[in-house]
Amino acid sequence: EPLPPYDEEFPDVVSVNDWYHESYINQRVGLQQTPFRWVGNPQSLLINGRGKFPCDAALPCKRCNESNPNCATPVFEVQAGRTYRIRVFSAAQLAYLTLGIEGHAMTIVQAEAGYVKPVDVDYLDLNSGMSYSVLVTFDQPPGTYRMETKMRLRNNEV
Repeated sequence: EPLPPYDEEFPDVVSVNDWYHESYINQRVGLQQTPFRWVGNPQSLLINGRGKFPCDAALPCKRCNESNPNCATPVFEVQAGRTYRIRVFSAAQLAYLTLGIEGHAMTIVQAEAGYVKPVDVDYLDLNSGMSYSVLVTFDQPPGTYRMETKMRLRNNEV
């Protein structure tokens, strides 16, 4: 099915992932042990590699915090009233994630590189490696709207 019309591409491809203080090697060893050793929930969930992750306890240099512009939540600028195609993928290691945009519905138009019959959703469900293209019309009054990711099927301690 052809892609529905939209005004422009979103400024960035959007990636979501989970962040653990423990190294992937220690995680793998724990997951392969008998008995199985669960690594626990991630310390943070990231959008485009940025987010709320107070890593002071894990990084001796204490450089990852909200005041560091390299760690602050990303900001995407859009024009009110326009429809954007947003490409989204999950680079999560272990977490099953959702992604939504406050006050805005999304229309899924592509899943795993194949066009699909458009489906309206409030958020996307993303497991490791999944990808979507969605259309979002920014039809709310101009302002700041959060793009948020959460874990599914587990408590949201992050």
